[in-house]
Amino acid sequence: MTSDLSAELIQRSATLLEALRRAEAKLVTAESCTGGLVAALLTHHAGSSDVTEGGLVTYSNSMKQSVL
Repeated sequence: MTSDLSAELIQRSATLLEALRRAEAKLVTAESCTGGLVAALLTHHAGSSDVTEGGLVTYSNSMKQSVL
């Protein structure tokens, strides 16, 4: 990942967190091919636990069917 892309993703995740706070919403992620990248971007920011509840990374079809 290039530094420009990394910076953009970090900024976008900060924007999402602020929108969630304004909406008084919570977020849970379920990822596969992204390998946890979305959750990592969100939890990169201090204080993100006020809106980020948790996340799952599942890759195999059997695990997806079992837990999602």
